[in-house]
Amino acid sequence: NGLPTVSARFSAQDGEQSLRGRAMFVDLEGNTYQLLGYATEQLWSEYESVTTAALRSFRHVTDPAVLSMQPMRLTVLTVSQRVSLEQLARQESSPVLLEMLALINQTATSAQFNAGDRVKMVIGEVLVSRTAY
Repeated sequence: NGLPTVSARFSAQDGEQSLRGRAMFVDLEGNTYQLLGYATEQLWSEYESVTTAALRSFRHVTDPAVLSMQPMRLTVLTVSQRVSLEQLARQESSPVLLEMLALINQTATSAQFNAGDRVKMVIGEVLVSRTAY
């Protein structure tokens, strides 16, 4: 990634579970970022190369689409008429799956809401990037 970096493998014990991983500390514009990738000891050999590649991909972002992104937000809507969760998600252009909205609202994906009901809705945009990060 061309940035000042210190990286090391580690192993740890989490109760009865043995973990292995890699810790990386990267300096970017005077800030130090700690990046961790880990798996159970049994799975580490399977995930080590992809984890290491992901950690090493950390770099300064220059893509204008990424730099202009705003975070997704959770808003609470007051329903004005009877509507299903699916209809509301479509109406509000929610970027998350219907199952996630059902989970957030502690209801079924087929839920119906009446006028005056309050419903949590995720709003925002999802980045479809031209490059892998």
